[in-house]
Amino acid sequence: VTSPNRPLWICDRLSKEFTNVQYSDNFTSRERLSLLSGVDRLSQCIGECERIHQTAVPLNYARHSLRSLTVWLFSLPFCLIEESGLLTGPIMAVIAWLLLGVYEIGYSIEDPFQGSLRLNILCDAIYRDVMYSSGEGMGGRRETA
Repeated sequence: VTSPNRPLWICDRLSKEFTNVQYSDNFTSRERLSLLSGVDRLSQCIGECERIHQTAVPLNYARHSLRSLTVWLFSLPFCLIEESGLLTGPIMAVIAWLLLGVYEIGYSIEDPFQGSLRLNILCDAIYRDVMYSSGEGMGGRRETA
């Protein structure tokens, strides 16, 4: 199954599964409502994450900050050469590495969901745990999003 929004598809699927579980002494209405409220909280968190993901830093700001940093790094050796002499090169390398690293960290913070989360591993572990606890083992069939 392909879906334009896989996390919300999973929440919808979880809600349907929890709703379709037969009533018994082992699974009461209170437990069902607790699970459904957990799915509701999860879908709210997904919405918050999507808002974070869609709020981008303006392109002009990003370009201007990189240009300013580059101009500053290119002009700094002229200020350091008199006092540092031959150490200006290594000093500049360390300063450039630190500041460009901070810039890159800021760039990655702008888009925190750019593949850093390995959801397949997490989903597979949850699937195995659920199948094991439900008594079906690994023989059950799995739907893909």
